[in-house]
Amino acid sequence: MATRRNWTALAGFVLGVGAVVAYFALVLTFDPGLHRRFETPVLFLIVLGAGLALSVLGIRQAWRRTHRGRFLAPLSASVNFAAAAFFAWYLFVGSYAVPAATRAPAVGAIAPDFALRDHRGDEVRLSGLRGRPVVLVFYRGHW
Repeated sequence: MATRRNWTALAGFVLGVGAVVAYFALVLTFDPGLHRRFETPVLFLIVLGAGLALSVLGIRQAWRRTHRGRFLAPLSASVNFAAAAFFAWYLFVGSYAVPAATRAPAVGAIAPDFALRDHRGDEVRLSGLRGRPVVLVFYRGHW
């Protein structure tokens, strides 16, 4: 009986590793429209999960001798699982390990005075708004 190519293992590898690479490629772009869409990596996690499932299926096919790749299917799956482990660590552990700011004001403390221009071009100082409710929002993206 002739064995067929193990396209399942290859597709799992491409989907799994491709999802991780695509996420970091999109994060490193400076397009604000893309950042809004990809701040929550649910789509990438779904594609990564599908890639892992296909990798496991490819290993099963290779070891049942119905498809080729008794060596390459487990190797590509292990690379796929390593990429998934790194991606999960980065999303849920590594990205939260940001060092504390040494000179940042404490929560609830009075913010230092600064001036910005409003929509008419007039200068507005924070000290001029004392006594009224003020919400300060610091946006990390691009306007």
